[in-house]
Amino acid sequence: MQRRSIILFLMFSLCASVVHAESPDPCIDGTLKHGFSVSAYKKVLFAPGNLQYNAVAGSHLCIDGTIKPGTWRFAEHQWDLADEKSNRNKSEFNDAWIDLFAWGTSGWNSGATYFNPWENSRATWDYYINGDPANSMTGEYRNADWAIYNTIGDDAPGTWRTLTAYEWSYIINMRRDASQLRGIASIGDVHGLVLLPDDYDQSDVSLPAFTPQPYSVNSYDINEWLKLESIGAVFLPAEGVMYGTWINRPNYYGYYWSTTPMGSNIPELAGALEFSEISTATISSTARDAQIPVRPVRETPPVSKQEQDTTVCDTLMPITWQGHEWTSDGTVVDTVKDICGYDSLIVLLTLNTEICCQEIITINQDTAVCDTLMPFTWRGVLFAEEGERRWIDKNARDCDSIEYIYTLSTFHCERLYDFIVNKYNWQLLCNNERVRQLFPELTVSGYQWYKDGTAIPDATEDNFSEQNELQGAFQLRLQMDNGRYVWSEILTIQPAQTQATSRIRIYNHNGYLFYQAEGDTTIPVLPKGLYFIQIEQNGEQRTEKKLIP
Repeated sequence: MQRRSIILFLMFSLCASVVHAESPDPCIDGTLKHGFSVSAYKKVLFAPGNLQYNAVAGSHLCIDGTIKPGTWRFAEHQWDLADEKSNRNKSEFNDAWIDLFAWGTSGWNSGATYFNPWENSRATWDYYINGDPANSMTGEYRNADWAIYNTIGDDAPGTWRTLTAYEWSYIINMRRDASQLRGIASIGDVHGLVLLPDDYDQSDVSLPAFTPQPYSVNSYDINEWLKLESIGAVFLPAEGVMYGTWINRPNYYGYYWSTTPMGSNIPELAGALEFSEISTATISSTARDAQIPVRPVRETPPVSKQEQDTTVCDTLMPITWQGHEWTSDGTVVDTVKDICGYDSLIVLLTLNTEICCQEIITINQDTAVCDTLMPFTWRGVLFAEEGERRWIDKNARDCDSIEYIYTLSTFHCERLYDFIVNKYNWQLLCNNERVRQLFPELTVSGYQWYKDGTAIPDATEDNFSEQNELQGAFQLRLQMDNGRYVWSEILTIQPAQTQATSRIRIYNHNGYLFYQAEGDTTIPVLPKGLYFIQIEQNGEQRTEKKLIP
């Protein structure tokens, strides 16, 4: 009795310590901390070795609160295997580590005929959960999963689980670049299948291409393998398959259990990962009495997702936003890891650009000129009369860019220039005082005399003399120091005997004498433009404005 009391005391102490560990440390020592996608939104971490069990080595707590004999652990290294003899001699009294199990043999009474890890039947129906081949080791029957039901090492029950057939298939065939992230290989003289994580990067360790080929093609020594393992590589040893006490082709065929049957068309079979050197990997239909390895996984912590977007003017590019340098619009994915190094938050940053028009610049310009100068061209704009002219220019982006407002006013002026003519010579004198009054900030920088609308060579002073008989229409153009031109009135000199009783003068929009005729007041054919027509008849004078479209 005394011995039994001691045993009970030890068992209750164990139970208390394990129950305290039901909320495991989120950073589990020994976990291979590189994720493998098993769906579009879920990743798992592989255990550091195959699952092993010893029937007589102590006892352990189960997820339903019961205490079961024996101890569960992971192999120390990924390439470690239990002894073949130990697997063949498995029993509840065998003090040896085994790692080949029939389907659903976690030790939980699932309603199957056999459910303990040491039991070995050659009838596949002996392993039907609750007697029904359609039942899987999920949902209400999840305790049939070895990894869920039992304490494994120091990890509380429920920390680990076994993959479904679909999840094995997703890793092998459906995740991004799946065919490039798997292949057969050898670690020393142990053959098996290598799986590479989603984030595998060959920049540090090169890896030969994986194709169906002899195991020896991709061969690594221990140091080479540890480098691969440090960047997330998983190795699944090929232990073969045991039926009864016979192991079929160990170190050649590889099988690993899933938790789901293969469907109603073949209800007696369950799904398992299968590989060899002639078939890189597939999901096979395997009889439930087959004794094969289990490699548990642990789900990574839930990953939250956030989406952030903003729109900025394209004129601001390049721009720094949320810690990224953006040279164009687009989307960047930021992954935030928790203290254990697992993905915990995925942030989708989307930056959009839009065409922005800058604020319109307004330029106001105004001036006043003598009414005798009208019509007047100022800053490239023709003013037929005083008033305001405005328009908006667009830039190369088709944006309204600059608004111009030009305002011209007039005031009455006497003639700016007086003509002095005598019998022998004549001069056109510039009244400089009046020029300075009209344009106080400007001075005259140049002169040019014109006769009949044509510049007179070398007549570039403020006066002009000619000894010959004077005849024609004379005019003086002054150039101001800002480049603007000011014109005198036109003086027409004719011999007395040829003066006519009628006369026509035609000026263009800049005030140049374009045409004149004596004794004929017929308007000639004119080019396109704006003209001012002065007609004198019988001592009377009238002026007309004519636009030739």
